[in-house]
Amino acid sequence: MTERSTNTKDISDLWLAMKRKHRRLSRGLGTSRLLRLSDSEVDIMWMMNLSDSLVVGDISKRLELPKSTVTGLVARLESRGYIERRINPQDLRTFSLFLTEQGKALVSEYDDFEKALFHRLMAPLTHKESRLFLKLLWSIVDDGGNLYE
Repeated sequence: MTERSTNTKDISDLWLAMKRKHRRLSRGLGTSRLLRLSDSEVDIMWMMNLSDSLVVGDISKRLELPKSTVTGLVARLESRGYIERRINPQDLRTFSLFLTEQGKALVSEYDDFEKALFHRLMAPLTHKESRLFLKLLWSIVDDGGNLYE
């Protein structure tokens, strides 16, 4: 077995172990309502929290998801009362999306949950190790655009 294929298996094993650790920590920290949201739904709500209003096309571009997928995610969030659609005054053919008060409360709750989760996840590392770990992860993410090119 080559060094590269060994690294691939090690990375795969590590990835699966990190996902299991994330699930365990999430169950221990989370509320049932947070755990019912998909990652994409959380991403949409997080984006909406940082902006006054968004349209589906903006979300689609930022998350690199098809508009049809985003439309379905938005419909689910709207049916749960987390977001609302209003006719866009600049373009009456489209809707602007806004967080409801319930949605804002959930984003705040998720922020607290995420801080606690990542604190526990990084707890075994020293400050120096955690800085190095983050630096290495950012080097992977920054080069990630070349993954499929």
